Amino acid sequence: MKIAILVEGETEMAFKEKLHSFLKPILDQKMPTLKFIPQNGRIPTNDKLKRVVENLLSGKNAYQAVIALTLLGNN
Repeated sequence: MKIAILVEGETEMAFKEKLHSFLKPILDQKMPTLKFIPQNGRIPTNDKLKRVVENLLSGKNAYQAVIALTLLGNN
């Protein structure tokens, strides 16, 4: 299984190793391929997000799932 994880930037990329370390002992042989895809700022919204997700879920190298990971701050 291949999973795309949309992240805003470097802060969320730091989560990659922690997530992998957490999942590996639990899933062992069933560990999915996790591809962190930085969005250089903010996760897109509305139609742009829909296009990004549809592109990731289709085609020859399609992912089986897409997750958007964002940090919420005080605005």
